[in-house]
Amino acid sequence: MFQTLFSAVALMVIAGLVDLGYAAPKVNIGGYIRNETAVRIRDPHEVLWSENIFQVDTDVELVPDKFYLYFSGRLFYDAVYDLQDYGFLGEHKDRKVLRDYMAGPQHDSLSEYIREFYVDMYVGDFDIRIGKQQIVWGETDLFQMLDIINPMDIRHFNQHAWEDIRISLWGVRIDWNPTLNTSLQFVLIPDVVPMFVPPFGSTHPYLPKGLRVLPPLNFDEHRVETSLSNMEWGVRWYQTFGAFNYTLNYFRHWSDGPGMYLDLSTLTANLKYKRVHSIGGSFSWNFTRFLGMESVVIRYEGVLNLDDITSAMNFDNILGVGVPETVRSDNFQYVLALDKTFYGMRTLFPSGLTCMFHIYQMYLLDYEHSKDKRHYLVGQTSAHADRVETMFAVIMQSTYLPGEYLVPTLAVVYKEDGAWEIMPSISYQWNDHISTVLAATIWSGPNDDLLGEFQKSSNVSFRIKYGF
Repeated sequence: MFQTLFSAVALMVIAGLVDLGYAAPKVNIGGYIRNETAVRIRDPHEVLWSENIFQVDTDVELVPDKFYLYFSGRLFYDAVYDLQDYGFLGEHKDRKVLRDYMAGPQHDSLSEYIREFYVDMYVGDFDIRIGKQQIVWGETDLFQMLDIINPMDIRHFNQHAWEDIRISLWGVRIDWNPTLNTSLQFVLIPDVVPMFVPPFGSTHPYLPKGLRVLPPLNFDEHRVETSLSNMEWGVRWYQTFGAFNYTLNYFRHWSDGPGMYLDLSTLTANLKYKRVHSIGGSFSWNFTRFLGMESVVIRYEGVLNLDDITSAMNFDNILGVGVPETVRSDNFQYVLALDKTFYGMRTLFPSGLTCMFHIYQMYLLDYEHSKDKRHYLVGQTSAHADRVETMFAVIMQSTYLPGEYLVPTLAVVYKEDGAWEIMPSISYQWNDHISTVLAATIWSGPNDDLLGEFQKSSNVSFRIKYGF
């Protein structure tokens, strides 16, 4: 409903501007064609995906410095379903269901036809954006703390940049800039959209393992209806003082993933969403000298989630196996990062080596643990959760040749239970139009850990992109 109303109003506004005699709009058109293909490293060595994207981006200046229109359209198709019918595809009971769900454009996913469609208006101290858009909060890499407004398409877990997997939302964003260094942002989302979860049979299923030992279930999803009372909304205050800036954030939203309530008498899994309060903040501080090191940036991001939900495996049942049930889980999460560029190794790193060190922790405030009930992470597979979850990560990156044409990157994530993830990549800009990325994602760890469970899906991928 909101998108239809927005489209009609946008067309009427454009017609009105033309009728009032404004100069012909300035139109910029660009876009790209991209293929990314990934192959499993471990046996069986099969193609996991071969995604093809054709995207057109149009930017229209309707009134100089006042009113802009932006549209991004996309065609998407995963050709893996044409390349093979064995491996994870051959094992799927109904391959057509998986193909229909994953291969082509679908509502509420990154493969939707309309990627973004909004108008920007600049009125005095106010910047207003209305339409389908991405709204980004946060200061850190690899971990999502405050970047929770747009749900994520997690069909390949976390193997792509956030901007590539955010699901754009219809909504309103208003920024008020009372002074040069301050900003108050208000966000309103009328349509509630959950994250896009890959189904059973895909390469990265994201549901509790306990469901896999149960008989076939009937899934009944209770989506949140669009109404005034169900709207998501948030506010963010931003302020900067020279080398220091901070934000204070609040978001009143629905859980990105549903809670799962099983009725074993009818073999029905009822999927219901929960209202959540997210209260947090972030800061970034650029130090001239820190602990004897020069030019260091410290970044922090944290959030307290109240009335959130998580999964717990309940072993006290007539089946004698772990059955997932949904429980309330207030939790606090934070990530602290230190960024430093090291020079002096010009033979290996002509432009220096930039390192970003991270520590992430999540505290389950309503933690319950017994032999009959064990907590699991929200919406995840068989990953057992302790009262405090800790992870460490480092990202190392350098550039070669002028203009960042050749950029090698290495990201490493290590969990306290011994699970780890390594993501090396090298990107090269061949000319103004063609770029390539060769990357790999390797997981390892205990079988009852999320990263450990995905180790069979470790892969190497190649991306080629032609921009115009």
